[in-house]
Amino acid sequence: MPPPADPKVSTRDRLIAASLDLVREGGEDALSMRALGELSGLSRGAPYRHFEDKEALLRAIATAGLVELAARSDRAVRRARGSALAAASRAYVTWGIENPDWYRVTFQSRSTGHRDGVVDDDLKQAGVALLAWFTALVVDAQAAGELPPGPPADIFGVLWSAMHGAVDLTLAGRGKAELGTGDPRQLVENLLALLARG
Repeated sequence: MPPPADPKVSTRDRLIAASLDLVREGGEDALSMRALGELSGLSRGAPYRHFEDKEALLRAIATAGLVELAARSDRAVRRARGSALAAASRAYVTWGIENPDWYRVTFQSRSTGHRDGVVDDDLKQAGVALLAWFTALVVDAQAAGELPPGPPADIFGVLWSAMHGAVDLTLAGRGKAELGTGDPRQLVENLLALLARG
């Protein structure tokens, strides 16, 4: 039996939270509108009143993932004693490793628009905001002498690719200490150190 609903949480947010539980338990394939209705304690048809179909629900999960990733990275920056960019990058990688199924839905699912799917406005705005925030950290790091001069978007593109590569290698069980990929957080630190040398 599901726990009683928190009156301060909207039905839509309850459905997204329950969707995440299903995704964590069995990946994207475990998610269905029927299972969601049952797990959330609502009627089987309730999800359809908030999401057109499973694809729309997956896009909402991906949007929530980007928002959570931004919040986690921001908290890391606020606690950081050293480089804000390094702290945010470690938090980004850590989130992906700790939430593998959520990460895959957010960044790799066809339904979330990263391949051939449709991108909705909320998902697009969350992605643009996250990338803009990280790019601003690159600008700050350049001003502090932590990174070389150059187009911030180009430098972040290299860092972003490394962060995702580090997460993907780890989730696939292919990180190798002898190749410098055994610790994904250290891999990001190593890249930032190399970039700092110009």
